[in-house]
Amino acid sequence: MILSVSYALLAFGVYLNAVRSGVRVRLHAAYALYVFTAFKVYVFDLEAQNQLYRAFSLLVFAAILFVSSHFASRQQRRQHA
Repeated sequence: MILSVSYALLAFGVYLNAVRSGVRVRLHAAYALYVFTAFKVYVFDLEAQNQLYRAFSLLVFAAILFVSSHFASRQQRRQHA
């Protein structure tokens, strides 16, 4: 699980860098790392947990991605304005 947390922190760092610099390739790399981390968590880390816990984790992760996407689109609109 500590490896998954490290991946998530790395994805967040890449995301912040992408938003500040405006480089879309980095933004897509951050999202890909988020997806990879989610896959790893759900396939390997949460396999012993019950279905309710897994579903709740998925909803929380989806909310994090939604907020990240919202801030990325706001930053992109600011750069084009």
